[in-house]
Amino acid sequence: AERVWATLVSLHNEALTGGPQGSSRSPLTPFRASLRRMNSEPLRDSAPGEGTEAAYMAAAVSAHMEDLRADTAARQQSQRQSIANNATTAAEALQGDLEDAWQELQKEGSSSYADSAIHQQELSCSLDDFFELFFANDAPNSFPKFMENNFGDADMVVSPWKAVNEASNRTRSRSLQYNHPVNAPLAPPQAKARKDQRYIRFGSHGIVIETDTYVEDVPMTDCFYVTDRILVEPTAGDKTSVVVTADFDIRFVKSTMFRAIISNTTRSEFLKMFRDMMEMMSSALDTDGEDKRKTPVRRMSSQLAPSVQAPASSSPVILQALISLVVVVLVFQGWILWELRTMNQRMFALEQQRQEFSTNAPQPEQLALLCDSRGDEAATPVSE
Repeated sequence: AERVWATLVSLHNEALTGGPQGSSRSPLTPFRASLRRMNSEPLRDSAPGEGTEAAYMAAAVSAHMEDLRADTAARQQSQRQSIANNATTAAEALQGDLEDAWQELQKEGSSSYADSAIHQQELSCSLDDFFELFFANDAPNSFPKFMENNFGDADMVVSPWKAVNEASNRTRSRSLQYNHPVNAPLAPPQAKARKDQRYIRFGSHGIVIETDTYVEDVPMTDCFYVTDRILVEPTAGDKTSVVVTADFDIRFVKSTMFRAIISNTTRSEFLKMFRDMMEMMSSALDTDGEDKRKTPVRRMSSQLAPSVQAPASSSPVILQALISLVVVVLVFQGWILWELRTMNQRMFALEQQRQEFSTNAPQPEQLALLCDSRGDEAATPVSE
């Protein structure tokens, strides 16, 4: 019995001190060391059968439970550290990818857009403030409100921003549908229009807002659409201000003989729109303290109200130009039809003359008899 007891104590001590050489158990703790000293020579304190076995088993269970707790804590700490390291690595990789993508976008520049409306104009706001103030769903100085105030657009229906990819909220899209008031002869009172917008966030490097504009119910507007892009990036060394760049391009999907006129009128319209938009943003940001988000709305509404009351100034230039083109085309077609009618009448008159000549012209036999009779008259001598 003493030999068996000594063997159990030896195994117990190995468990308390970390096990055989090369074992992965946790190091010896003060509590486990005290158990080792207490149980190394159990016969010194008590004889077998007087609670020594029970005390040994209780001490072994306690030591084993402490080992489990220590191992579990060590594994959890290792997992937390690994997750933190992986998250940091992923964040750094994503940030690096976003920076590379933004730099690539800047290198591309405006090569895909024929016209530049705004170049590096500074606004006193951060990237987040820019989106929240002018393009968020509940923005106090939103782009749809700007269109209503400046152009008199009505029946505005704006869908909320929706993530393009469910796994990421970095790219979003929305649609704006509205009616343009038209004040031009031979034109409908309103024209349907639509803007499809895409919002892309490149982390702390910048924002891109792309818009495609389509107009309906007006002749020749199905020949083209307008795409524009707004780039917003923080000012170098200053996160409290941004610089804005806007480019646009008129892209034709059908051939038309009025391409040059459409390009000129549409270009002037979009240049004016971007200039007015930047004036609105600058005015909205030109406030102090807590009134930054409230005062600009009232002030800009009072400034832009007269333009809504004046129908002539609220009518889009592009629609007026297109209506004028329609009038010119109708006049040109009328002139062509008149010329064709005149030509047909002349050809009909010529055909009638030819038929009358064919009918009244002498036949060959008649010409021969006429020639013979004239020859006989010439051969008869003249009587004295």
